[in-house]
Order: sequence, then C-alpha cells, then structure tokens
Amino acid sequence: MDIAGKGRRDAGESALEIWTKNASVHFGMSYWAESVLIERVRSSFKQGQITVSPKCKGLLAEAGLGEPVFDEMHPWKYHTDRDSKITSEKPVDKWNHSAKAAGYGLLHHLGVVETLRSPSSYNRMKRKRPNRRGR
Repeated sequence: MDIAGKGRRDAGESALEIWTKNASVHFGMSYWAESVLIERVRSSFKQGQITVSPKCKGLLAEAGLGEPVFDEMHPWKYHTDRDSKITSEKPVDKWNHSAKAAGYGLLHHLGVVETLRSPSSYNRMKRKRPNRRGR
C-alpha cells in the first residue's frame, strides 16, 4: 500500500485503517520517491532476485506481459513528444498499483539500491585565472 492508503474517502475509514482493523496487520508507512521504487524493481529483476507467478495477473498486465485485467487497463507508458520519442524515464503514473506494491515490498525487505555517484568535475590542474587587476 502506498501513501494514498492513508487518505479518507467519503468521510469513512482509510484503506490503512480498514486493513489494520480487519487483518490485524500493521503497516510501517514510509514514502519513497518513485525513482527509488522503479530502480529497486528494475535492479531486482535484472539480478534475478525475484520471479513473478502467473497468478499475478495485474502485475503482468502492467508490465505488458499479460492480458489486461480491466477493459481500459494498459501497460506502462512513458511521456513522449510529437515524434513518439520518450522524453522521460519516469512512467506515466497510471495503472501501476501492482508495480508500486512490489516496489514497496522489495524496498522493505532489500532496501534502497545503492548507486555510485559520478566523480566530481573538480579539476585539480585548473589554472588560476587572473583577477580583474591582472594579478
């Protein structure tokens, strides 16, 4: 369940409160940026850390690997320009509930993917520039 599970609709209980009460399950809610979720899911699949059961029809449909569960459902789409070139690595935030749930579960059990930072562009051999007075 993502952060939207805390929201109350129609002045009733939130999804988080309903699950906590009926299933006696405690959710440790942490919000993660979508890029962190995407990177965790991608790296886990690439490393063979997880496999998906054919029973997970929603997740397979979101990834474009199975039949849609709902009529208007479609696989992940990316923002594109007029020439149909992808303009962002972040998918459109629609029909990704199963993928987000998988991402949150993986983050809970495996943690954040550590990425190496590129070296800074500081050049130690840089020549000193003369100031305005020519010194």
